[in-house]
Amino acid sequence: MPEPIALAARVMATLPTNWALCGGWGVDAWLGSQTRDHLDVDLSVLHDAQLAVHQHFADDWPLNGHDEADEETTAPWNGRTLAHPGHIHAHGPNGLHLDIQLDRRRADCLVFSRQPEILLPLDWCILDSPWQVPTLIPEALLFFKGVGSIRARDTVDMQALGPTLTKPARVWLVDALRAVRPDHEWIPLLDRG
Repeated sequence: MPEPIALAARVMATLPTNWALCGGWGVDAWLGSQTRDHLDVDLSVLHDAQLAVHQHFADDWPLNGHDEADEETTAPWNGRTLAHPGHIHAHGPNGLHLDIQLDRRRADCLVFSRQPEILLPLDWCILDSPWQVPTLIPEALLFFKGVGSIRARDTVDMQALGPTLTKPARVWLVDALRAVRPDHEWIPLLDRG
């Protein structure tokens, strides 16, 4: 396990709520090795657990909370409730930077999209990866990477992880991407697999 992930796992082990590795490191965790450089460690925490995140980190780590009201400021986050979509930057010792995504839920499901509604049961969405850390499942990782503006690194991640998807995971991802953007550029690549 790479050192940034080991450090992040140790820090998150005492957070009193569910969390999962996501982003580029999440892709690497499912592949079992680092495939590219990463600027930070992306984590997923439920939106309604952000106060627990603030309490967990506030004393030792500088925190910046970002949402539409405060997009990318470096002002300290005071624990105010962040609107969705929101995320928290946590800057820790040894240069470890965490980017904590605040994901929505409805009852026991993770909400990927409200319009159209795309949900998956929470207990399906987070599994231990080969690195033995809770990680968003591959199709969830790729959905989040593909739902907004696609950066070059998102396509690199899709090309690395996409071919490893099971048929049901690939079908779910294609259907979910098609529901939000029928002409999504990844659909032909995923349909070939």
